[in-house]
Amino acid sequence: MLRIAAAGDLHCSEGRYEHVCQAVAALQGSADIVLLAGDLTTYGEPQQAQVLSDACAQLEIPVLAVLGNHDCHAQRRDELVEVLENGGIQVLEREATICQVGELEVGVVGHK
Repeated sequence: MLRIAAAGDLHCSEGRYEHVCQAVAALQGSADIVLLAGDLTTYGEPQQAQVLSDACAQLEIPVLAVLGNHDCHAQRRDELVEVLENGGIQVLEREATICQVGELEVGVVGHK
C-alpha cells in the first residue's frame, strides 16, 4: 500500500507559519510521499517559501512539488526553488523523477 498526501494552493506566508508547520507535521507517519501542486506561496517571495521549507525539513519522506502562477509573481523563481530545496523539497519543472518509497519505486512527473 502506498499512502500519498497531495495538496495544492497552500499560499504559504509568514503569518501562517504555525498552521503550515502543524499541518505538515501531521503527515509524518500517515503518508509515504507528499505531492504539492503549485501556488506554494502567496506572492512568490523567498521568505514565504521558507515557511514551507521549514515545515517540510522535519519530514522523513519524499516531498515533491511544482510551482504555480502565484509562485512566479515576484519573479524570484531561482531564489524560491533554492529555499524549497534547502528544506528537502524536490521541485520538478518539466521533468520526471523516481522515488524509492519502501520497497516501491514511484515515478512522478512535474509540469507547471
